[in-house]
Amino acid sequence: MAKKFKKKEDLKFRDFAYRDERGPTLYKFVWHANKFMKQEYKLLPIQVDFLLFAYDLEFFTIEWMGQQLSKSYNQTKDWLTVRMKKRELLFDYFSMEDIDIHKDTSMWFRDENRWNYRKRYSLTQQGRMIVERWRDIASGKETVELQYDKKTVNKTIPNRAEGIPTVLLGRKLKGHEDTPLGKKIIAQAKIDGRSIAGILPPSKHLREG
Repeated sequence: MAKKFKKKEDLKFRDFAYRDERGPTLYKFVWHANKFMKQEYKLLPIQVDFLLFAYDLEFFTIEWMGQQLSKSYNQTKDWLTVRMKKRELLFDYFSMEDIDIHKDTSMWFRDENRWNYRKRYSLTQQGRMIVERWRDIASGKETVELQYDKKTVNKTIPNRAEGIPTVLLGRKLKGHEDTPLGKKIIAQAKIDGRSIAGILPPSKHLREG
């Protein structure tokens, strides 16, 4: 019988290795930064991208921002501008109520009047601080602790002899409980003494009762 080869500690394969000439690692931790923004500030990646783009702007209009981001006016307004303003990450930089539109406003407007006026927005101090923190995390200057998703933990290895777990079985049969194969699987589960609570919809439990 062949002897089982036992690796020595110093002969184990490495899990990773850096390149000899890998250069600067700018924004290596973008994934960590985006995940932390969602965890800490409840911001989606598209909203973080919006703040990053607006960081160096003194002010902007919804229409102009939509053109830069290749989004429609309504998408920019409903999904980005309005939500950012409710979170106090944007404020009205220049509003029609702030000026007398009958006076000379050529310094701010171009062929705008009461009917086609476009409000100007700008990042608040809080919005700018979030962008600066994102950059620190993405570049590795700041290390953050991310919440680990417990769903990714493999708690136990299923026993194949027991068949498919009830939860997975319920997902596979969803909408097909009344088919011949579905009825056969459910009947076998009952014979095996397995709970079918995760397989049948509540309405069918009531009918069986």
